Amino acid sequence: MLISWLARTANGLPHGTTKQIPDEAFKEEAPYLVPYTGEPAHPQDGMKEYLVRKDNTINYHGHFYNVPTGTYNGDGTYVWVCVKDGRVEIYSNESGKRLGSHPLAEIPGQAVLDETMHRPKLPSRKELENYILSYLDGNVLVATWLKNLYETKPRYYRANINVINSELESFMPESLIKSFEVCLDKGDYNAGDLISYCERNFGRIPKGPREPSISELLPESLQQGPRKTNIDDYKTIFA
Repeated sequence: MLISWLARTANGLPHGTTKQIPDEAFKEEAPYLVPYTGEPAHPQDGMKEYLVRKDNTINYHGHFYNVPTGTYNGDGTYVWVCVKDGRVEIYSNESGKRLGSHPLAEIPGQAVLDETMHRPKLPSRKELENYILSYLDGNVLVATWLKNLYETKPRYYRANINVINSELESFMPESLIKSFEVCLDKGDYNAGDLISYCERNFGRIPKGPREPSISELLPESLQQGPRKTNIDDYKTIFA
């Protein structure tokens, strides 16, 4: 009851200043929200501040070490750095949380990069669109719905087409096309509404074991085919 009340009175309504809908903003940002499993530690004595570069790296004694994507937050972004047991330890100068740990570089100018700190590259908007359109045979109505969605909700466009792509193969193409058509007529540009309509009116593709063919259902005596003669028998006769 509380969740539905929030949807009606707060989270589902545009914010008075930003004009953004909290529910939709959360869906867009949710993929980047992951729980922090470490234990924040305050910087120890002897640590020094180092400037974070635009490419999310720091220059420590002529070597470059990366920090998690998104650490750079404009000019004046700093982190705490120290060396411990042959490793470069990097900490946030705001929370004290450890941001990364790298082996100490030995070659002058060497870049030491931890690939796990890079946010995975997301598919482009066009790639997501093309996947939808290819599944639905390039339907013009679907393309129009996507175009209108982008024009009316550019901030939440990716979140909406991500929802569609995640559900795409759960429905028959003709069912989805009809659902796009109905939503286009209503001016409803919300992926959740579209998927709900499709599921309610057409249902999902059943998931289960393969249905046996007609021949497999026949009694064993009827499954036997005609006897096949070896072609070599005829060669012997007409030789």
